[in-house]
Amino acid sequence: MTETTRTQIVTEVREELGLATSVPSTLLEQYIKEGEARLNNLVKDKPFDFEVDLVSRALLKNYVRYAYWGALDEFNIRYRGDLYDAQIRNL
Repeated sequence: MTETTRTQIVTEVREELGLATSVPSTLLEQYIKEGEARLNNLVKDKPFDFEVDLVSRALLKNYVRYAYWGALDEFNIRYRGDLYDAQIRNL
């Protein structure tokens, strides 16, 4: 993912969650990197294009949301079907 796309996603997440500017962007960027790695690990041969594929982008932003609140186990349960669908779409 490009730095520009990552910055755009940080801005989107910050706005969608109503996060104060006191929340460091570096924290959100780290969650984005982790989520990107997690999602791309599902489809090793064809990584997601989070700039073009808005469904995958939304999934990544939801990963960041759950990571921020310390609820990644809940993310894995709640989005299990979406993660499976993402794998199928990127075969």
